Amino acid sequence: MYFIITVVAILVVIFLGSLYVLSALRKAKLKTTFKRKMQSGSKERAADTLLELIRKNPFDIEKRVQAAHLFMDIGNYTEAIVQLNSLLSMGRNRGGIDEKDINSMLARCHMEMGNTDEAYKAFTILRKLDPDDVDPYIELGRIEMQRKDPDQALKYYKKALSLQAGNPTILKQIGIIFQELKRYADALKVLNLVLSKDPIDPEVHFYLAEVCNQLGNHNAALKHYLKARTDTRFSASSLLNAGKILGAYNKYPEALKAFHLALKSEGLNKEQALEIEYEMAEVHLTQGDIGQAVTQWEKILAQVPEYRDLRDKLEKYKRMKYSSLLKAYMTFTQSDFLKLCRRIAVKFTSHVVIIRMNNERDSSVEIFAQAEYRNRNMTILFKFFRGTAKVGQLAVREFFEKARETKATLGICFTSTEFTEEAQAFTEGRALELYSGVRFQNILNRLENR
Repeated sequence: MYFIITVVAILVVIFLGSLYVLSALRKAKLKTTFKRKMQSGSKERAADTLLELIRKNPFDIEKRVQAAHLFMDIGNYTEAIVQLNSLLSMGRNRGGIDEKDINSMLARCHMEMGNTDEAYKAFTILRKLDPDDVDPYIELGRIEMQRKDPDQALKYYKKALSLQAGNPTILKQIGIIFQELKRYADALKVLNLVLSKDPIDPEVHFYLAEVCNQLGNHNAALKHYLKARTDTRFSASSLLNAGKILGAYNKYPEALKAFHLALKSEGLNKEQALEIEYEMAEVHLTQGDIGQAVTQWEKILAQVPEYRDLRDKLEKYKRMKYSSLLKAYMTFTQSDFLKLCRRIAVKFTSHVVIIRMNNERDSSVEIFAQAEYRNRNMTILFKFFRGTAKVGQLAVREFFEKARETKATLGICFTSTEFTEEAQAFTEGRALELYSGVRFQNILNRLENR
């Protein structure tokens, strides 16, 4: 009996030993297969093999870390997140993991997938794990900018700067945020500091251009836009804005060249293309080439039937066919436009004595005169607008303040377009008269028929 029990025990041991050996051989084979597949470059198959190893031993921390890295390499962030979350769960129960490294990987995965809320949580944990690590603050700042919260982003970037004073990457982001917050003087100071460290950074040049434009330093803005155009992210916008500045300085051929280059920019989107074509038409119109402007307008309307104010512009062009004075008013050079405005002012009132005439920066004309109007002798400040956009309340308000400064009895505004409802409402109870649309056309018709 004792002999039988001994034999059975030996057989059981041999059986269990065989199972262990088979299991070990299988694991060894899987590990060999994993290494071979990694060496052969088949990362997807290697990842599958790793998963099989993990299923055999779910608590193998090293294999899970390997799997997470591998899945990140092949862009399978969903599976990488599964492995990383498992590691964090294991770490809470067993320890033995680098929590900072795992959370860092987890944050990167969520950022790649666009899960900003989850990434935010991971970076917040990293900030608490190591308060002196600058990277989480930078990333939290970027997320807040994506969330359109520049004030909160600024707090994170300032904290990052306190950890790494003078870091140009952090300073650049702070400068961009200042520009976003319309703190232009602060933005100018910070971005110029960054530029002194890296004079060719196109991103810095672009935002400096935006700041200089807002501060009215258009020459500096133009230089920065032209340097920013080397980066495809900014080329279309930079050339578009450069063209606008050149057009404002009456450098029309250069403006059109900039617009043509903008249309060829890599990364140009439809909205930008439409705006560029619109601005090209504005240049043609300013040069008096109405036919080319109309061709441009029709090209835009073929793509977007109700783009901006193009329907109204085309209607005005049709009226120009029947009114040589309206066409002249819209297309004359500034010097000839001034003469035409003087003629309108003289014919609009009686016994006119011109005191002064000025061409304004916005291409409008102001005439201050002594005249007889509505059976009264008075001083009148005339204002003549031309263009394609409606004249708003701000422009009318500024004109009214100018009329008060000159102690004019009355202010009279003319425009070839229209005044906004707000601008018209502003005149109520004030010594102001506005003439636009049909009323302005009637004035020109009377002048043309004399």
